Amino acid sequence: MKAFAIMGSWRSERSSRAEMGSRNHFTELLKGIDIEPSLFIERERVVFGKKLGEGAFGAVHVCDVKGWETEKVVVKRVLPHKLKADDAVMLCNEIILSAILNHPNTVKFLGLCAQPKEVCLLSERCDDGSLERELDDHKTRPLAAESQVIDRMHQMASGMAHVHSLGYMHRDLKPANILMHGSLLKIADFGLARRIPSSPALLTAETGSYRWMAPEVMRHEAYDERCDVYSFALLSWASLTHTPPFAELTPVEAAFAVAKKSARPAIPPQYGTPIRDLIERCWAQQLEKRPSFEEVLVSIDKLRGARATQAPADACAGPPAVEPLLELNGEVQLMPANGTWSSNRAKPKRLLEDAGSGREAKIASPVLRTLINRDPSISSSLSGLQMKVSEEDAQQAKSSA
Repeated sequence: MKAFAIMGSWRSERSSRAEMGSRNHFTELLKGIDIEPSLFIERERVVFGKKLGEGAFGAVHVCDVKGWETEKVVVKRVLPHKLKADDAVMLCNEIILSAILNHPNTVKFLGLCAQPKEVCLLSERCDDGSLERELDDHKTRPLAAESQVIDRMHQMASGMAHVHSLGYMHRDLKPANILMHGSLLKIADFGLARRIPSSPALLTAETGSYRWMAPEVMRHEAYDERCDVYSFALLSWASLTHTPPFAELTPVEAAFAVAKKSARPAIPPQYGTPIRDLIERCWAQQLEKRPSFEEVLVSIDKLRGARATQAPADACAGPPAVEPLLELNGEVQLMPANGTWSSNRAKPKRLLEDAGSGREAKIASPVLRTLINRDPSISSSLSGLQMKVSEEDAQQAKSSA
């Protein structure tokens, strides 16, 4: 592609040109970008709205574009004079790749305003935040349902298979770069994207975010597009657990544990073997053992097919559920093995121990007595539980008989 030929030659000369003005750097690169003329938008049509965020080189705003009344748009406004040489290349990479992406699981690029003092990148607005924000909001929730995670894995793998099919790799897959639009996941931020090398040996520089970085990238070893597959595995794990991997470690400590000790976060045992095996294949220490995203999609389709033949109940809708033994106004129920209560159930007043299962049965004694008085035969169904009633409750039961 014309633009990358120009950028490739520019990269080889960047040391000798490091003292040039940042604006000139970017202007030269921008001239080499070969994208559809229809994607260039007149600056006067863009009306800035609420600021969503700000970085070293500019800010992101909600915006309206005159003539696009039905489009929900965000604009990344970049000031070229603040860009260093490498930053200018990253911005051009993002423009080039974004302009050719065409997939429901990648953020849609809508246009570009290019001026010497200001560059605006327009893209679709995803109103439901990012996977990062969801993880933060849901960190105290139970484990995710397996069916939901499989769907999200399919969406992320589909988007990344499209990126790789165009000859590019993302190199910075992380929750902040997975945007949410309703039930759709959309891969965003292609600033660190690179052409897939003809040989892994051509890429050795450390690139990405430490916590989500593949071990070979962290070790400055040769790598290729399969570094994205590793990051995808960690994103899948985070979708299961609602937490980032190695949350107790700093990003640098997490990267060291992965690169030097081959550490991986533990997959909760509640999930089935197929999904566990797929995640483990994707985060294999040796990149040669990781599947391509096309192969990941084949595995997910098989996983979906296998689930379709099983019972409709989800295999994992959270921590292992324990069905209530008896229930009257939400007061008679078994306590889950993890000792936590569902938020939609009332906590009983007194406890009885279920010696048979090792769990505790949370039962309000007055309710139990009421049930037995109504139907004496119910006591036989409780005999196998070997419940131990406190002396106080026994005396109360005797006095009320």
